[in-house]
Amino acid sequence: EAAEKSGSLVSARLALEQNREVFAIPGSIHNPQSEGCLRLIRQGEAALVRHVEDIVGDLSPWQVPISTPESAITPPSDPPGRPPRRRSAAPGPMGGEVASPAPSTEAAAIERPASPLLAALSDAPTPVDLLVELTGLSVADIQLGLLELELDGWVVQTTGGWVRRGR
Repeated sequence: EAAEKSGSLVSARLALEQNREVFAIPGSIHNPQSEGCLRLIRQGEAALVRHVEDIVGDLSPWQVPISTPESAITPPSDPPGRPPRRRSAAPGPMGGEVASPAPSTEAAAIERPASPLLAALSDAPTPVDLLVELTGLSVADIQLGLLELELDGWVVQTTGGWVRRGR
C-alpha cells in the first residue's frame, strides 16, 4: 500500500531515477492507502503485479552473456496491453553468468520437475525442518530448491510451511 504521500513512493521515485524496475500490486480504488500504487501503475511508472509470474516474466528476458559488452544489451519490449515504461540506456545486471530464462507458462505447466522436494510436499503445509527429515537435503539446498520451485509456480509458502500447487 502506498498513500499519495508515503515512504513507499519515495522509494519508487528513487528507483525510477536510477532506472530500476518498479512493480506495484494494485489495491481497492476506494482505499486512500492504494492511491499511490494505482497512480504509479496508471502513469506507466510501475508494472502491475498480480502473481509472481508477472515479475519473473518481466525480468527473465534480460539475457547478459558473459562476453557481451554492456552497449550490446537491449531491453525486452513491453508486453502487449501494458503501457510503455521508462527504461535506462544501460539496463540490467553487469557481467556474470545469467541463468537460462524461465520457461514459458505453457511449457512450465507441461513439464513437471523431478524433485524430491516436490515429492515430499502435499496440500498440507510442510515446514522446512520436516522437509530436511523427508528428503535428507541440507537446509540451504532445500531453501534454494523451494525458491526455484516457487518462482516456477510449483509451490507456495503459507503460514504453516510450504504447499505444492496443483498445476
